[in-house]
Amino acid sequence: MIKVASRILNKEKARHEFFVLGFMFVVADFWMADNNNKYYFLMKDETEDDIAYLSKLLRQRSKNPKFDFFKNICFICVTNLQRKIVKKYHFQIAEKMKTIPFDRAFEKRRIKESQVFWRFKGYALFYPFFEDKAKTKLRIFHIEGLEHNWEILPYFDAEHDYIFVTLPNHFTRCNFEFSANVLSTRHPKFPLKHIIWLAPNIDAHLFAIEFGFESILFNHNAFILTDVFTIDETATKEYDMVMNCRPEQWKRPQLAMKIENLAYIEGFCFNKSKYVDAETLFPHLAYRNQERLTPKEVAAIYQKSFCGGIFSHAEGACFSSSEYLLCGLPVVSTVSFGGRDIWYDEDNSVIVNADSDSVRNGMEICKARLIDGTFDPTKIRERHIALAEDMKKRFTKQIDRLFKLYNLEIDATTYFLQHQSIPKMRHNLKTDQVIKMLRR
Repeated sequence: MIKVASRILNKEKARHEFFVLGFMFVVADFWMADNNNKYYFLMKDETEDDIAYLSKLLRQRSKNPKFDFFKNICFICVTNLQRKIVKKYHFQIAEKMKTIPFDRAFEKRRIKESQVFWRFKGYALFYPFFEDKAKTKLRIFHIEGLEHNWEILPYFDAEHDYIFVTLPNHFTRCNFEFSANVLSTRHPKFPLKHIIWLAPNIDAHLFAIEFGFESILFNHNAFILTDVFTIDETATKEYDMVMNCRPEQWKRPQLAMKIENLAYIEGFCFNKSKYVDAETLFPHLAYRNQERLTPKEVAAIYQKSFCGGIFSHAEGACFSSSEYLLCGLPVVSTVSFGGRDIWYDEDNSVIVNADSDSVRNGMEICKARLIDGTFDPTKIRERHIALAEDMKKRFTKQIDRLFKLYNLEIDATTYFLQHQSIPKMRHNLKTDQVIKMLRR
């Protein structure tokens, strides 16, 4: 089974392969690797010149017996033109990717639960990114979840509105199928191509395309404010691990029960039937908040910790994970689905099994590597910021496409920077308030 390989391979084993990985980001949006050292790249809207140049570089290296680049590099092609170019220069074509198997009954149950929860909350995570009232009537919005916002869907303008959609949780193929059905019933005239999914991983990206949507590879955590979550060189390490999560079963906080010096930032419990009692699990916590903390107060706890822990099996953005990294903390994470592992590599994380002994061992590894300098807080932070900047370029490229489509002479990058200070690029607004904003 193909796995997401956003983490760098062993440097000693694969040093001779690195030069090509650096260049591949010129012609590919994302890369993955399987256990046979095959590399899978998702094609960008590249020119043939890029592929020709890459082929030339590889032929110069092809004498290396350790790695046959042309047999081991596979491109995931979306268009016939891409397939033609790849075949012309003797690379491999990967038409279809294996995806993570998920129980369909679980998928349906999860959709039903999310529908009930959001339907009665009466709020929408919504942000009006752009509106040209005077001339073109173009409007651009950012919302979290398509099926969650079924009440507001009929009020979007089918001709001039475009919607960037963040995935609110770990999406499987069933979710995208359901989202397409919701849109077709709630607003049948709204074009699927006006929906642009911010897909946190390859699977989500390909599922979105399969059902006729637009999509870019973009993890929502790229919108986290980096000036709040930062490194404090003066902070003294007081906690072996910090864990910031809701006290709910699916977050699996119990996996940290063998961490003796644990700081627990307990979030709000949205599902009371899935509540996990921290006092029972952790009778001797080193720290536990008694009220909701501000982002700066949360960052202060991070900065006093050696590492951050996150243990959910599957979820969406997982803001805590990226907040840890931006504060220079290595992450102890279980194997996960949903996209948070795109930020991880061998220099900023330890991936462990889902049991408390493995979590404690992961914490000890992180602590030791911080002390001996193997993990560098500054590099951990810089790596996250650099990857986020690449994602933001994809986002602004889409904005620029829409501006040009409407002949608007606006610099997309400058416009985005003006709105970048909005936390997570969203507001929590009442549904009736959003409907009033959408009415022409």
